[in-house]
Amino acid sequence: MREYSTPLLLWVALAAPSLAAVDLVTVPRREGTQLTIYNSEDITMVREHRLLTVKQGINRIQFSWANTLIDPTSIDFRILDHQDKV
Repeated sequence: MREYSTPLLLWVALAAPSLAAVDLVTVPRREGTQLTIYNSEDITMVREHRLLTVKQGINRIQFSWANTLIDPTSIDFRILDHQDKV
C-alpha cells in the first residue's frame, strides 16, 4: 500500500489545480480617466474609458474593485464597430 500512496498523492496534488475554475483577468489599456470628488457627500466619481475586444457569441465581463460601493447601473457599454451585428 505504501508504494502506491506516494504516486497517488503526487497525482492528486498535480491534478487539483487543473480542476479549478480559472477566470481570465485582462486589464486593457486605459483610454482616459476623470475624477470628481464630492466633499459634502463623501463620495467620489471615477470615470474610466477602456476599449474591450470581445469574441463572437456570449462574453462574460466582470468588474471588481476592492472596498468600493459601485452602482451597477452606472456602467455603460457602447458598441463602436459593427453595431448592426450586435
